[in-house]
Amino acid sequence: MYLDDRLVGFAQAVQLVLEVPPVPEPLALGGDPVDAPGRPKEFAPFSTCFVCGRDREHPDGLCIHPQRVIGCEGMVAARWRLHTGLADDDGLVAREYLWAALDCPGYFACAPGEAALLARLTVSIGATLPAEGEATVIGWNMGGAGRKRRCGAAVFASDRSLVAKAEGLWVVVDPASLTA
Repeated sequence: MYLDDRLVGFAQAVQLVLEVPPVPEPLALGGDPVDAPGRPKEFAPFSTCFVCGRDREHPDGLCIHPQRVIGCEGMVAARWRLHTGLADDDGLVAREYLWAALDCPGYFACAPGEAALLARLTVSIGATLPAEGEATVIGWNMGGAGRKRRCGAAVFASDRSLVAKAEGLWVVVDPASLTA
């Protein structure tokens, strides 16, 4: 992918090998990950983000707002209210929306409160998801070193079956370098 003459991204086919934890039962959510004890509070995520932006209202965005999962250190989750505006011609959530849904939950699992940008997202979509009802999206911290943060993310259908999974790499940047 190019912006004018500058390469800004590329895609390649890979096989994603990623063990996905199940959705905790019961799923008890406990607050904004940015407000978690011991987290830096130097950066508030983009309020107009299509996936997690707090300035967006349903259906103008995905409105996926991850919260900490009580009893699961390093895990976040969110309910995702689906609607027909996300549907492809077959009435299923379009692949681009599944990809998008896997983005921000990973950030909130591995870098909440830090200014970080997504450097790589490896996705595997293994099932379809009707564009109605509700799904659950989780993210979990997979560690990191230096400025790099690794995470996993997954989308589950209402019956708790796995729809899609992703492994993300986030890179912490100077918050002053980000402008909306």
